[in-house]
Amino acid sequence: IQERDEKEQARQAEEAAKILADQKRQEAVQSKIVAIEQRKLALETVRTVVREIDNKMKNDIDLAPLRLTLVSRMLEDLDKIRDQMNKNPLEDLTEGTIYHRFGEIYSSLNRVKDARNSFLKAIPIFEKLLKENPNSPSPNRNLAALYKDLAAITWKYGSGNDSLNESKLSLAYCKKILQIYQQADPPTQEVDLSYAQSEIAEGHFWVAFTEMRLGNLKEATEQYQQAQAIYQKLPLPWGQTLNARRRQLEILSHLGDIAARQGRFTAAERYFRESMEGRE
Repeated sequence: IQERDEKEQARQAEEAAKILADQKRQEAVQSKIVAIEQRKLALETVRTVVREIDNKMKNDIDLAPLRLTLVSRMLEDLDKIRDQMNKNPLEDLTEGTIYHRFGEIYSSLNRVKDARNSFLKAIPIFEKLLKENPNSPSPNRNLAALYKDLAAITWKYGSGNDSLNESKLSLAYCKKILQIYQQADPPTQEVDLSYAQSEIAEGHFWVAFTEMRLGNLKEATEQYQQAQAIYQKLPLPWGQTLNARRRQLEILSHLGDIAARQGRFTAAERYFRESMEGRE
């Protein structure tokens, strides 16, 4: 009887330990969810002040002192959120997205070093997610957007060649998304395919723009022409949206600039005239 009682007690103790461990796991998950939501809420509050309220106040000189006080306070809060995340990383999609958002806010305030560091922190998180889900468009899309923003801030940071490489990485991820869509079963909807193609055109545009600023005029011309060809083949309404039309006219203007710099003035005039006619 004593042996049976000891076994029963051991079983109950083991069961109680399992229940306790399960409770702790649930509490950890809940704590993580709360931490994520708190960070997102705090970051969204800072973003609202920095982007929306600041944009409304910046054109009124009488509000300049108040504006500076608000932005300074929000940046202090933003730095605190960032420091807390650095100490307690979650390393998931939400964390990567938040670091990306940090970079966007810092970039809008011209805090170039902080913006670049935030973007760089997001990269390994998204790369890990991509490794776990190589055929998912989501991590590819996140990396495409991230490298596009990183390329812009890297240019401001003073490294043109790095900016070009990052623009090319963004374009590569955009192409990967289209490849995933084209191989999907069941087939991807036409609207998603068209959007993916428009993102590739946008990627070519930014590679071309960086090549042009670096003085690589031949490479820039090729990239602009690839972008223009994609825009012109996009089905309606994608090829005729305001943004698509604006981008195509911008490409013509840049091609005109390149032609003029190369001494091809007849071609330059043709590009400029076509761009101007499109704006009428």
